Amino acid sequence: FQQIADQIMAEITDEGLKIEIADSKEDVFFEVGTANLKPSAYKMIEIIGKEISKLNNKVLIEGHTDSRSYSATGVGYSNFELSSDRANAARRALISGGMIPGQIEQVRGWADNRLKDPKNPYSEVNRRISIIVKYSS
Repeated sequence: FQQIADQIMAEITDEGLKIEIADSKEDVFFEVGTANLKPSAYKMIEIIGKEISKLNNKVLIEGHTDSRSYSATGVGYSNFELSSDRANAARRALISGGMIPGQIEQVRGWADNRLKDPKNPYSEVNRRISIIVKYSS
């Protein structure tokens, strides 16, 4: 995974350890407009799931999109559904890697409401999955 190491970021937040996996110009984890993980992304998320399974912490999974719109009216399939579908695809890959389903506390779809690069709403870095390992209580 060395070729995609720059697409994985980790930081400590108020909720816990946030692991973000973002698209880049060279490599995408999802084809634009779909929630189908590419095989290399699926494998990487499985490995993350295997490591998280060793912990007792609860996990939140978030999906994010760029600002490309699906429906001008907002009535049809939108970035909310797409971001939720992508978060659920990551959830399935985490579980396939060995993460215990009961560790998952929430799956969130943020659409384009939390852009990583707000100055460039169509940037590939806005298309990402966040896996948050919550602090122990």
